[in-house]
Amino acid sequence: MSATIENLEGLKRRVVVVIPSEAVESAYQERLKAVAKTAKLAGFRPGKAPLNVLEKRYGKEVRAEVFRDLTESGIENAVKELNLRVAGVSPIEPPKATEVHGALEFVVHLEVYPTITLQTLQERHISRSIAEVTVQDVERGVETLRKQHTQWHTVERSAAEGDQVNIDFTLTVEGELVTEGDSQNHSVRLVAGEIFPELMQKLLGMVTGEARDVELMIPPDYPTEKIRGKLALFHITLNSVQEPHLLTDGELAQKLGFAEKGMEAVHDKVRRGIQQEVDRAVARQFKTQVLDQLIAANPIEVPDCLVQAEIDHLQKMAYRRIAALLPSGVDNAKLPTQFPREFYQEQAKRRVILGLLLAEVIQQNHIQLDSHRIRTKIEGITSGYDDAEKIASLYYNNKEMLSDIESSVLEDQAVEKLAESLEVKEEKVTCEDILVN
Repeated sequence: MSATIENLEGLKRRVVVVIPSEAVESAYQERLKAVAKTAKLAGFRPGKAPLNVLEKRYGKEVRAEVFRDLTESGIENAVKELNLRVAGVSPIEPPKATEVHGALEFVVHLEVYPTITLQTLQERHISRSIAEVTVQDVERGVETLRKQHTQWHTVERSAAEGDQVNIDFTLTVEGELVTEGDSQNHSVRLVAGEIFPELMQKLLGMVTGEARDVELMIPPDYPTEKIRGKLALFHITLNSVQEPHLLTDGELAQKLGFAEKGMEAVHDKVRRGIQQEVDRAVARQFKTQVLDQLIAANPIEVPDCLVQAEIDHLQKMAYRRIAALLPSGVDNAKLPTQFPREFYQEQAKRRVILGLLLAEVIQQNHIQLDSHRIRTKIEGITSGYDDAEKIASLYYNNKEMLSDIESSVLEDQAVEKLAESLEVKEEKVTCEDILVN
């Protein structure tokens, strides 16, 4: 066998493999003899038919099988002979075999991994944010909690901005009655940005039992396709008006389960929550800076086949995460099975680049996966959910999701190793700066 290689654009390679006629004929004869042992032909006892008869009956089929097997083994041998680190075989131009004067010749298009020589990160600079949770941060957090637990009290007056109203409505588009969501006993907050501005203006000033019509143009990016970009007529009947009531300190403490300990316990809970959020945000920012420096110091090309495979993976993970968060009883068959590939292009390419570079970092530094960190990582992800155990079991029982966590943990360990080479400057910032950014 002989193999020659041609370097194409980037990491693409064109490999021509030639298997000599003697090897082709030998493989063909061996396969034909194997067929002869079990072949059943009329007029002959099993395994006793002459080879020339068998060749007429099975020759074409046997030769196709031999070509397929020799092509597969030929690719494998060519890769070893040429010392190639193959990332993938091009799906656009699959291997094609041609018999020339008894020899088997075929061309295969490959993509190979880049050769990586890691560059040092010494003399490169990054920053680490340092923030202290202040009294003002805690107060803002308490007020956010207070708003989240707003109670609504029915009032006998006209609707005003900031109120919540309960309405019945019908929607007519181009003369046709359309069912769009819950049209009976529908609660709407009169807050800018939450409903169509035209609807809000009509609802303001309405009183219980009053009905009004409002015409508006549905935005072209509205989720429901059948009414998108069309003129719609809403007929609205107002059932009730409710005004917000913010809980007192005592009511809020009781609502959060701190009736005996009071607001001191609430403040402590908020302070710890803010600190956890800040710590996670700082860790994310620091990790991103380290990885940015790694990429900047080591510009590499990446095989397109790996980028496409990573896009496939990101699409599947997005679908599964969304499906897992759907309320019980909601049919996830209505979810799109695939999300736009272009949305993931840059993210996928960055992940592939980092995957290749970090693999070198891990190998060179003999970094081993820390199983304790895996448990800690999953607990951190799921702790904010009411059904944390259910979500955690989803990670442990799904190979792909667990593999993502393992990769992330190993990545964290590699980042810590890389950070040892960087010059890190601490910068004092506010908690608000960190969380907003």
